[in-house]
Amino acid sequence: RRVVKLLPAKGRRNEAQAFLDKLPETPTADPAFDRLAAELSLQNKNKKRALEYAARGVSDASKDPKDHIWLGRVAFAAGDVVHVRPASAGLA
Repeated sequence: RRVVKLLPAKGRRNEAQAFLDKLPETPTADPAFDRLAAELSLQNKNKKRALEYAARGVSDASKDPKDHIWLGRVAFAAGDVVHVRPASAGLA
């Protein structure tokens, strides 16, 4: 996971995606990693995996509107606006 985080900073996104593809698809306790993985997956046209990582990258309990906006943007870019989570009660 550390390699996947470091490679994009060096402009090596394709290599980061190759490492990401080798990782097991188990949930992480690192939302920043899940967000990075979502963005990498989206850039490599793996929309299904991007949505999975994006959903894990934003907590249902998040009260930060930026989290939900980011999630909506990923879903929109993946062409899946139907399955975007509804805004939590704290944001309404």
